[in-house]
Amino acid sequence: RFRATIELSADGNGKIEGADVVELCRIPAGAVLAFGMLRTTVSLAAAQVAIGTGKTHATNGQYRAAAAFTAVETPTLFGLVAAAKADGATKEVPVYLSASAALPAAGTLVVDLYLSTAR
Repeated sequence: RFRATIELSADGNGKIEGADVVELCRIPAGAVLAFGMLRTTVSLAAAQVAIGTGKTHATNGQYRAAAAFTAVETPTLFGLVAAAKADGATKEVPVYLSASAALPAAGTLVVDLYLSTAR
């Protein structure tokens, strides 16, 4: 399991700001994403949030298609069948979170990614 904790901030200071793209983890060679879990302390309704291997929002969404996320303090599973049934990567694969618009100026976003070995 990989965990990314993202502090939302309007001032930057090494934290996500606006519609930045954040690297959540790197999936090791031979593994696939089984599923993920998203939690936040604030609603992300103002932005479509996607998770995947695309470094820009327009190419992202292989693991979680772009959508608003409004389930505050509610662990929410995500994962697409195509990703879970895929062959394991032949090399390390970066995973990104992207947003279509500015995220809230304060709050915390936690993304857990659960991996399995492809067969």
